[in-house]
Amino acid sequence: MQYAHFPQSNYDVVIIGAGVGGLTAASLLSKAGHSVCVLEKEPHAGGYLAGFRRHNFRFDTAIHWLNQCAQNGVVEKIFSILGSDHPKAIPQKRIRRYIGTNHNYLLTHNPDELKNEWIQEFPKEKAGIERFFKAAKKLALLLIIIAVYSEPRKVWAIGKRSKINCRL
Repeated sequence: MQYAHFPQSNYDVVIIGAGVGGLTAASLLSKAGHSVCVLEKEPHAGGYLAGFRRHNFRFDTAIHWLNQCAQNGVVEKIFSILGSDHPKAIPQKRIRRYIGTNHNYLLTHNPDELKNEWIQEFPKEKAGIERFFKAAKKLALLLIIIAVYSEPRKVWAIGKRSKINCRL
């Protein structure tokens, strides 16, 4: 087993795991003036973004769709805190295509298009499809609230006042 050399003997914060969450936390804490040590058991950073190999197969576990990159999104806000030289996101209109033996669905920036397509294709499942999309919109609203307010207590209070409930 290899052991790393640590440039200092004490740190304000030690983060275990160099995945997206660990690296984001480390960056923000470092920007705030804390000395940070990130420990990772793998030989590379990135966590699940790095993918993995099993036998002769390579599994791509990278992000395939990332929300909250727009001007007021959470990702944009974190990047802005860290510096002004970050990449700018281009809004997606055609988000993801799902192709199978018997289906070919396109999720666009207007999810109601997919909802209506599914209702037309599966009319007996209309109530469940509508419930699913209603819950997804509530979840999206909560993510927007989180992007606007940085304090979790404020988010919780707003969610309770708005009677936002994501139960299916």
